[in-house]
Amino acid sequence: MDTTPHYQVNEQVIALLESLPDAAVIVNLKGAILHTNTLFANQLGRQRQECVGALVETLLATDQHVHEFAERWKKTCDEVICTEKGTFFEDEHDGRIWSITINPVLSPEKKIAQLFVTMRDISEQKRLETQSRQTVALHKTLLETIPGFAIILDNDGRLIGWNPYTRDIIFGKTEDEMHHVDPFSFVCPDNMVSVRKKFLTTLRSGCEKSVEIKIIPQFGEHALWLLIHAKQVIIDGKTSIVAVGINITERKRVEHELVESKKRFNYALEAARSGIWEWNVANDTISWSDQVWALYGLPVNSAALSHNLCVTTVHPEDREITSQIVREAVAQGSAASPEYRVCHPDGSVRWLISRGMPLHDDDGQLIRYIGTI
Repeated sequence: MDTTPHYQVNEQVIALLESLPDAAVIVNLKGAILHTNTLFANQLGRQRQECVGALVETLLATDQHVHEFAERWKKTCDEVICTEKGTFFEDEHDGRIWSITINPVLSPEKKIAQLFVTMRDISEQKRLETQSRQTVALHKTLLETIPGFAIILDNDGRLIGWNPYTRDIIFGKTEDEMHHVDPFSFVCPDNMVSVRKKFLTTLRSGCEKSVEIKIIPQFGEHALWLLIHAKQVIIDGKTSIVAVGINITERKRVEHELVESKKRFNYALEAARSGIWEWNVANDTISWSDQVWALYGLPVNSAALSHNLCVTTVHPEDREITSQIVREAVAQGSAASPEYRVCHPDGSVRWLISRGMPLHDDDGQLIRYIGTI
């Protein structure tokens, strides 16, 4: 007589299980398989019909030689039956990582009658999670090695990464406080709106931006200048922006002093009614200050600067001697101080003296003259 228990096949349940994307099985409280889908049967190396009636832990232990997994399966099923609450566990075998979820199936009397179990291959998910953690760790390490300003903004413009310099010097916040900081609060109020717009433009369009920003450090008495370069990056599949800056306060100070020095120099030239000029001997190009135009009686930038312009402005009677003095000075690599008359467009004549000093390269070759008129 055949004593093997027979289980009624419910085609609707089978159809439902087959529609699931995961391996799925329904077992009774003793662990015997009542219904299963093809994906689950394939994991056991069996046909779906062969699995019905068999104990899951038995099939696992004999067919897959994963005794620890089988024991954990049975232990977790017993826990669900005892607590009447669903749970899950993860297991790694044969180079794959599985997430097994076990939920109770209640009878009309609200008693546990069966267990519904799904198995999902989460190997790729785990790989991506590990890769994401490694990426975050790498970004953090890179940020911390940058000696200047460095931040990362997410797609909404919120601060998600920073280095110690930015935290301590620029914002003056604790690590926890940094999560709630406005990333643009360090910018001088007059420039905050325009700087925010430039950063968000980089975030949306991907166009790299470099901008000089005047900032007020949290604990600083004086403003600082940062040259910040912002670039769009992809982190964990999401658009973000990395901004790195260097302190250019000293450079800005020197630039300001140069501008002020040039202003003072121009004032002195105006007061002395003098001008400065430069002549590149190698390519015969000339440049001079605005004051020289006035000395020659010409509007500023009214003609292209050239050697011919210099010659034609000299009085015809002085051109030859002036040119001779210049040629001899160039041949000897010496200074030149010709005196000559110039003819203004209004017909008036002015006497000028031009003093030029030679400049040589490292090999002693004459390269240009710099002088005053």
